[in-house]
Amino acid sequence: MMIAAVIMLLVIATMTAAFLLVVTAHTRVLGDEHRRTVALNLAEAGVEIALARMQTDADYTGEPGVRLGGGTLDIEVWRRGNDFAINARGRVLGAGREITRRVRVAGHKTFLGDSRLH
Repeated sequence: MMIAAVIMLLVIATMTAAFLLVVTAHTRVLGDEHRRTVALNLAEAGVEIALARMQTDADYTGEPGVRLGGGTLDIEVWRRGNDFAINARGRVLGAGREITRRVRVAGHKTFLGDSRLH
């Protein structure tokens, strides 16, 4: 009877440990996915910020290290004639590492008025 109880406790302990490993791994994956989404949202916000600033400041070239929404945003704007390109990078720190997402947009000066891009 005593041996059966010990074996049963070992089985329960093993199952509990396996369950905890699965839950921990799943939580880590969900956290990474959330940070990737936040980084992408930051990068997309950077494009919108750049488009808005370009409409009021013809010399706007971007800005590094903007803190926004739990992360950092770098915006770069390049111009050649009437064409432009925006590179926005959103970065989020978490779990001891940085997650980065980039969004690049190219357009033509005439599209700035109605925000149509190609």
